[in-house]
Amino acid sequence: MRQGRLEIAGAVLEAAAAYPNRASTRIMDSTGTAYRLLFLILDAGLVEYVGGRKRWSNRLKLTNKGRDFLRHYRVLEELFPK
Repeated sequence: MRQGRLEIAGAVLEAAAAYPNRASTRIMDSTGTAYRLLFLILDAGLVEYVGGRKRWSNRLKLTNKGRDFLRHYRVLEELFPK
């Protein structure tokens, strides 16, 4: 089944919350997400880059807005299970 943008954002934010010291490339690989979708999540202010000089060494950090989104997303998953 094809995932929508909300499901993809939820998966990326879950991974960023679960593995705060993991590089952004590893998070994108583990969730099967393209970088163009990561840029949408970054532009929305849900995560921000923290860390090294090179993009592959950067870490994704949840913002307050990202934490709020993730909290609401988890509630919606409970209300509407797959």
